[in-house]
Amino acid sequence: MPNIYRSVKVPKNEIDTVLSITSQPTKTVYQPDEPLDITGLTIIADINGMQCDVTNSCSYSPSLLTNTGVNTITAMYSGYTTTFEVIVEGYVGITITTPPSRIDYRVGNTLSLSGMVITADYGTYTEVVSSGDYTTVPASGDTLTMEDNTLTISYNGKSVSTQINVYGTLEETSWERIREVASRGKASNVWSIGDRKSVTLNGRVGDYLTFNNDTSLYVFIMHFNYRSQNGILFGCFQEYDTANSEWKDVTIVDSKNNSNVTNGTKAFNYYHWTTNNGYVFGGWKGCDLRYDILGSTNIPPSGYGSAPAYGRVGYDATETCATNPVPNTLMAALPADLRACMAPLTIYTSNQSDSLYPYRMNNTAEVVTASIDYLPVLSEYEFLGANSYANEYEKNYQTRPSYYSSGFKLTYKHNALTAVWNPRTRSPRTGNEAGKCIYYIVGVTTQGTSTAAFSTSVSAGQQAVFRIG
Repeated sequence: MPNIYRSVKVPKNEIDTVLSITSQPTKTVYQPDEPLDITGLTIIADINGMQCDVTNSCSYSPSLLTNTGVNTITAMYSGYTTTFEVIVEGYVGITITTPPSRIDYRVGNTLSLSGMVITADYGTYTEVVSSGDYTTVPASGDTLTMEDNTLTISYNGKSVSTQINVYGTLEETSWERIREVASRGKASNVWSIGDRKSVTLNGRVGDYLTFNNDTSLYVFIMHFNYRSQNGILFGCFQEYDTANSEWKDVTIVDSKNNSNVTNGTKAFNYYHWTTNNGYVFGGWKGCDLRYDILGSTNIPPSGYGSAPAYGRVGYDATETCATNPVPNTLMAALPADLRACMAPLTIYTSNQSDSLYPYRMNNTAEVVTASIDYLPVLSEYEFLGANSYANEYEKNYQTRPSYYSSGFKLTYKHNALTAVWNPRTRSPRTGNEAGKCIYYIVGVTTQGTSTAAFSTSVSAGQQAVFRIG
C-alpha cells in the first residue's frame, strides 16, 4: 500500500492528482534485454494537497529494455503519468561519416573507397570501423557497370547505402546527366579532354547558312572547370573525315565566306552595317555577330541596325539566352536539350575604344572588360597561347583550354573537309599609335599563328565554345 502522509476523504469527482519524480533511479544505463530497475526512484502523488509515495504502485512501460539508445520510461498511477529516461547501450548501427573521395565513374572504371570513413554507433558512444572489418557491394577494386549505382556497406549485421554515379561514354550520356556531374566539378573523373558528342543542327544561321537536321557535327571537350567555373567547356565543332579516317576540328562558314558584306544582311562578319571602314567600336561585347549570328547574348548592342560608332556598348546575356534564343542564330540551331543545360561564361576582352582617338583600341588594362556570354568564340591567347596583336592584358583574365596543351590544331571548313580554314578570334587588334585605325579582328592562319588581317566586315569562319554546368 502507498505510504500516506495525510489522509482525508475527498469526493472522487473532485480529486486533482499530480505525479512528480523527487529522485531518479540508481540504475540509468542498461544492456539490451535487461528489465527495468526502479531502485532509488521516488514518485510522489499530490492528491488535492495530500502527498504520498506511489513508486511501487505505478506501472512502468517499457519494463523490458530492448531498444538501444535513449529510452523514455512512462510511469502510470490511477490514470496519471510522468516520465523519465534511461540509456540502453549496445550496437545501434553504422553511418557513413565521410563518403568516398570519388563517387563518379565511367563504365569499366574500378571502384575506389579511398577517403571513406564508417562509424559504428553504440548508443552512448561511437567508434570508427576499420576498413578491413566491413564489407561493401560492390567491393573496392571491382569493375563498375551501369547497374552499379548504389554502394552498400555492411558491418556486424547492420548496413547503410550511398549513391555512386556510373556514366557511359559522352556520346551515350544525356545532356542532363552531363550537367549534373559537370556542375559539381567532377566531370574529369568520368570523361577526358577531346571526348565528343554528336549534335543535330537545324535551322538558319544568319542569312547565308542553313542546317537541315545535320547530324554530322560533334561538340568536344576542351577544358574542365574553366577559370574556376564548375562545368565542361565544349568546342564547336568536329567532324569525321571518312576519306582520311580521321577526326578534324571544323569552323562553320556561310556562303559569303571571305566576302566583304556591308549591306546589313547577316553574314559571318562582326558588323553587318559598316560605313567607317569596319572600326571595332565596342569590341567583342558590342559587335553584331555576338548577338545575331552566334546568339551568345540575347540583348542587341546599342545602335544595332546601323553602322557602329564610337560609344557603342554591348550587353550581358540574360539567364534565358540559351532557352529562349535569338532566332536564326547558331544558338537556336542547337538541340533544345543541350541548350537547357548551358551555363553562362564570364569572359574578358578589349571592349572599349580610346576616347581621344576613337578609331584606336589602346594596349592598356582598363579597356579589358568582362561580358557574360553563352556561345562566344575564343580569344587570340586562348587559341594560341600568346598575344601577338591582341591587347597584352587580355591574357591576364584568360585561360588557354587544355585541349590546346600540345599546340593549336588546324581547323577545316565544315562543308569542305579538305580545305584548311582557321577561325577568327574575338580579340580586336590593338595599337597605341595615335593615328592607327583598328578595323581588324585577330585571326588564326593556316600555319597556326596569329594574323591581324581579318576585317570586321568580311565573313569568316566561326568556332564557338559553350559551358555545361
